[in-house]
Amino acid sequence: MHHPLQRRLARWLLSAADASSAKSFELTHEELASLLGVRREAVTESLSRLSLAGAIETTRGRVSLRDRQLLRNASCECHDLSLDDRVSMAPRASHRRIAAIA
Repeated sequence: MHHPLQRRLARWLLSAADASSAKSFELTHEELASLLGVRREAVTESLSRLSLAGAIETTRGRVSLRDRQLLRNASCECHDLSLDDRVSMAPRASHRRIAAIA
């Protein structure tokens, strides 16, 4: 399923925040465009919309999460589904790791 760029960008930012526990990332629009496989201008436009909505703040070379709920609302449903998968798999993965160590 293909999602509009703004939703994919919001999901990417949420996933990056979840993985790193960071609320701010040193990333240029060009780097984000490369990561998402789109033109820089499209990323700039999507970041501007997310910023105007109050979900993020952008400065030169940095993107900061301001309102996680607004960003979740802007993201595709895949973020919640992938988060649910990670949470539901975590106890089993821990159990397997403990069994492998013992």
